[in-house]
Amino acid sequence: RLVALCEQIALEFHEGGAATGAVLQWLTSAALTIVLRLNEDLAQRSATAAREIAAFHRFRALVETHLLDHWPAPRYAEALGMSESRLNRVSRAAAGKSALEVVQDRLTLEARRRLIHVAGPVSSLAYELGFEDPAYFWRFFKRRTGMTPREFRRQHDEESGGADARRLGI
Repeated sequence: RLVALCEQIALEFHEGGAATGAVLQWLTSAALTIVLRLNEDLAQRSATAAREIAAFHRFRALVETHLLDHWPAPRYAEALGMSESRLNRVSRAAAGKSALEVVQDRLTLEARRRLIHVAGPVSSLAYELGFEDPAYFWRFFKRRTGMTPREFRRQHDEESGGADARRLGI
């Protein structure tokens, strides 16, 4: 509509006849009204987006606090004072993933970090990460990464060992 009004203003300006001033004033007024409405809509969407981003940041902070507690998505939603479906909408808008996927991604990242930097048996690591059953941790990790925790650790050791040897010129 705005483009059509601008075209009409240009046409009236160049080819106008009697009462051109009044017609131009009316067309310009209509165009400005549409621009004001668009600006209001944009401001409302920006405010909504800011609230959604703030909600996602609160969610991420809760994930960091309760990562090892293995909270399900509905519990995060309850703690944030929103429905699970709204939490998922917020999460998808901010991260492109469901709330559960965000939590699982963070847990997988923490598992990888610990497998690389913390020595010790994988079963102990599983308990440290809040898993009640090391076998479940193995299945979770393999589903998320495509390899078992031992394979991941071995692959990282080989890659970093090779990098150390290359740095030392061996």
